[in-house]
Amino acid sequence: MDPMPAPFLRASCFWLLTGTADCWKCSQSTQVSAIALAGYDELVDDAEWEWVDGRSLLSYISGVDPVSLRAIQDVAPWLRYGRSATVDTTYLSNHCLHCGALQGDWFLADAGSVFFPADQSEMQDFAVYRFDLPLEIDAQPSFSGWHDWLPLADASLKKPSRGTETR
Repeated sequence: MDPMPAPFLRASCFWLLTGTADCWKCSQSTQVSAIALAGYDELVDDAEWEWVDGRSLLSYISGVDPVSLRAIQDVAPWLRYGRSATVDTTYLSNHCLHCGALQGDWFLADAGSVFFPADQSEMQDFAVYRFDLPLEIDAQPSFSGWHDWLPLADASLKKPSRGTETR
């Protein structure tokens, strides 16, 4: 994999949600994961960062700092870089545990799917892992009202004061 591009987002901690989905290729149930944030800094100019408050899930992850990537893959080895012909890009994506097929971010976040339940009755009982690591990542954040249903401990993180920031 090429070196990580300049990070687009950064956070002082993050969560990994793990649920299940049926593989589009072999139809078997497989584990899938998504990275959640409860606020983050977003690069808005060459050297200017802006705080974005609120919960979000990340998709189309083209780069992750090496320490966070290693921690993520220790918990979710099915998350690895893969090339999607559909979107013509390589990104950190879920792969089927049975046939190895890339699952695609759009497929997992389509209305009514694992990472986009229509209502609380459709929401999976996710395994939720908190990582108290600084995250630097190039990804697309998404926002949805259902993110408030996620059981994220200490989810009301606020932007740390400069000078007292711990990462």
